[in-house]
Amino acid sequence: MNTEVRLENRTPHNPLVVFGMNGGSVSLPCEGEPVRLSEERSVASTLAISGVTIAVVEQSYGEPELLPPPTADVWHVVSQLVVNALPDRSDLLFPVDLVRDEFGNVVGCRALARFAAG
Repeated sequence: MNTEVRLENRTPHNPLVVFGMNGGSVSLPCEGEPVRLSEERSVASTLAISGVTIAVVEQSYGEPELLPPPTADVWHVVSQLVVNALPDRSDLLFPVDLVRDEFGNVVGCRALARFAAG
């Protein structure tokens, strides 16, 4: 059953084009700054390859920045990383089945996803 809702694009893609199953598409402009997770990195070790020292870092993610609280009938389209970090938020979706142009640039997606419960 289809329900009319509001989609808010909180990704860095401006606009985010979602191609519908019926052949149409929806263009979603950005709603402010993209939602991102705070990041922390520390050097865990190094690798020496052909005389070049490369840092191997441990990275962790913190709380999301700029994510509004849940609101009835509003879905926030964010990155998959944000959805993964917030499994209790049922109002978050991420782009899947990406559509690329002839140069490999993402021009849209064919669906929006959430993780299966359980």
